[in-house]
Amino acid sequence: MGQTKRGGMLYTQCLIPINNVIVFPQVRKTFDQELITELADDIATNGIIYPPVFAKLSEEKFKAYKTAFELISGKQLNEIHFPTHKGYYYCLIAGERRFRAHKQLWEHGCTECNAVAKIALKELKPGQCYHSHYGDSHIEGRACLNIDPLSAKSIQFRENNHVKPPFHEEADEYDHFFRYMQLGNPKLNLTEFAKIVGVSKEKVRRALWFRELPESVQDAARQGYISYSNAIELRRINDLPASLITEEKRADLLLEQASYLLLHPRIKNDEYRKRLRERLANLNNNTLFDVTPFIIKEKGKRKIVEEHLIPHLMLLAKYIKKVGELQKTGSIGKEQIFAGGSPTNQLKVITEELQTIIPGFELSMEQLKAIGLLNLENKSKTREAG
Repeated sequence: MGQTKRGGMLYTQCLIPINNVIVFPQVRKTFDQELITELADDIATNGIIYPPVFAKLSEEKFKAYKTAFELISGKQLNEIHFPTHKGYYYCLIAGERRFRAHKQLWEHGCTECNAVAKIALKELKPGQCYHSHYGDSHIEGRACLNIDPLSAKSIQFRENNHVKPPFHEEADEYDHFFRYMQLGNPKLNLTEFAKIVGVSKEKVRRALWFRELPESVQDAARQGYISYSNAIELRRINDLPASLITEEKRADLLLEQASYLLLHPRIKNDEYRKRLRERLANLNNNTLFDVTPFIIKEKGKRKIVEEHLIPHLMLLAKYIKKVGELQKTGSIGKEQIFAGGSPTNQLKVITEELQTIIPGFELSMEQLKAIGLLNLENKSKTREAG
């Protein structure tokens, strides 16, 4: 059989009895059976363009390979039958959908063979369809001799590009593999790990954020009740330092926001991101604005201004602009329907505070009249006099 070299790996073309292939836990855990059937029919008709990839392992290498995959997946694999072929173990590395399509042909046959059998009032036996297409019980593949488990796992991540695994399955695998890699290299960072698995640093980061969420939130996302992107937004709650929020309040806030997402499953990510940021900005303002010496020491004054003060000021600016728009349309302005916390009253307080912190800042009489503050003061005096 010929040899090929891809990405520094030397592969040998191989034919392996289909029932002698060993499949350890892969990145993808769930499969769409209809798509597998479609792929099986296509392979039966047109053959396979990109054969699956296998690790061809000696007995000694297989034991080390198996142990590593047990540690990465957190599962014992002792109950699985491990057949050999010509003295070697063949473990599937990449192409599980293609392998399952071949197994479908072996066990159940393709759609065309089943249709012919049905007309003849017969039932296909295991292997009958497979033999009719291939003439034997072997599957074609590319094998890499004694590949190390870390390289094999990296190939698995790189090969899952045609049909993406569910986001949560990929996130679980990134998390498990990253932790496993850090056992041997505690200083391994996200950038280095992303290069190993062949994806962007941001994708790995988002996966790890997802895995840090409470299990109840992860389960809701796995079941499709919450979108992956919106679930990841909840990590902003996790990012709030303990100096700003108690763990009890953090848990309550996570539950509150997860409940909101369950009730609004179709909310767009941009819309929800904005909503959550505003919710966090308005959360316990006294605490968020309390820039203690500890926080200043930990993050620095510039960081505090950027992360806490500026977002609040931006929200304030939006509030003032909105009040101005409502006043122009006549939607607000009749102060008798408001309590003491009316928008115009609050603008008056803001104006007075701005005059104390900005030297020379002062509104003219015309400007005061324009926003109704002078009229409001007169009304207040009239009520007091009455």
